[in-house]
Amino acid sequence: MAHVNCVKLFATLRAAALPVIAVDENGKIDYSRDLTAREKGSVQSILEAHDPAPSDPEIIKEQVFQSGIDPMDLLIALWLQIKSDDSTYADQLHSVVESALDQISV
Repeated sequence: MAHVNCVKLFATLRAAALPVIAVDENGKIDYSRDLTAREKGSVQSILEAHDPAPSDPEIIKEQVFQSGIDPMDLLIALWLQIKSDDSTYADQLHSVVESALDQISV
């Protein structure tokens, strides 16, 4: 397989209850045991349907990385907002995040 999204393919194989232990960027898949004929058929179907495009969370992670914003700051803001209903820190980050997103094209 030419190009795969390792994270998505691994998750799809696991969701299909296949004994996958690793997927590399070249599409090599390692299993914890030999596959049955039925499992091999499932893998083939999954590979044919695989879309290597990044998922929304992967795109967001890349945007955060490119923005220079510390992901821990975002996590703390979320934590405080959920745990204490305190949006002060989130409000402070809001304009910084908007400004950073205006400069990003992923």
